[in-house]
Amino acid sequence: MNFSVWAMPEASSQQALQTIVDELAVEYGFPAFEPHITLTLAETNQSQQQLIDRFEQLAQQFSAVESLCLGARGEDFIFKFLYLDMQNNPQLNLLHQQLCELASPTDDYRFRPHLSLAYHPDPRTLSPQTLAELERRFRGVSLRFDEYRLISGALAPELSSIPTWKALSRVKV
Repeated sequence: MNFSVWAMPEASSQQALQTIVDELAVEYGFPAFEPHITLTLAETNQSQQQLIDRFEQLAQQFSAVESLCLGARGEDFIFKFLYLDMQNNPQLNLLHQQLCELASPTDDYRFRPHLSLAYHPDPRTLSPQTLAELERRFRGVSLRFDEYRLISGALAPELSSIPTWKALSRVKV
């Protein structure tokens, strides 16, 4: 089974970020998703219930974490089309390392904290104005993450995988 673990922004930030994601989804034609930091992507042979139990046991030990936004970025990769580059810090690294206890990350996953805002296969369509506006709005802003989610679904870098993402468990800290 493929899974990921997400850190979710606290409610006040989540609402504002969700509005941005929803507007960009319409503008760029991708399925909307919840803004999040992916802490790990992995595969496991455990049963779904075993994975949920292990995740909940681990996540209940976590605390809320803060990260500073270093700016808005876009890359030539569908899941990094438009994102907020978040400062890596000891708390985020520790969460990532602890989550590796659930299962080893997929071979191509390298932990680099970012909060995705839009997914698209063609980076040339990214509006420089959109990027500049998000840069002005979020650079230097600290975001707090106070919920962790275990997500199942396809991990393939395709827009069609987004609707398969389902929360199996949520732990609010």
